[in-house]
Amino acid sequence: MTAVLDSKVHREKWLDTQRNEAVFPRQEWAIAHDLRSCSRVARKGQRAPHTADNDTLAELLTSRGRVLATSLHGIERRVEALEAYASQVAEADARYAEVREIERLAAGSDELLDLLARTATDDLAVTEIDVLTDEAAAVASTFTKALESAKQAAAAALPLQGAA
Repeated sequence: MTAVLDSKVHREKWLDTQRNEAVFPRQEWAIAHDLRSCSRVARKGQRAPHTADNDTLAELLTSRGRVLATSLHGIERRVEALEAYASQVAEADARYAEVREIERLAAGSDELLDLLARTATDDLAVTEIDVLTDEAAAVASTFTKALESAKQAAAAALPLQGAA
């Protein structure tokens, strides 16, 4: 019951909150009351004399045990139904969280589409930068050639220190 009442789908009124808040205390009370009654009946049955000589007494005790077992089975079914409901609410809560996350992600889709649109210009920018890179390579090559020419001219113009 706590799992249901604490769930997001309950708090945000996706479930019938009024019915949950009305039914749960009633169910809790009925289960507790019936368990108490079963315990009382079971204790009384334990106090009864268990003599094997009396067929009527044995038959009454057997009948009493069957009624007690039937009552306990009914309580178990109610508890299992509450557990199944709580499990289904937990499943609904999980799906609700997923939907909310998808909505949150979808809310940012305009920004994402803008980002995608801007990536279309990436190819043009890379091409433009490649042209600049090629120009820089050509300038570097020109300077490399000029440097080699300058080294050769300097070597021819300046005597070697070892030759003097």
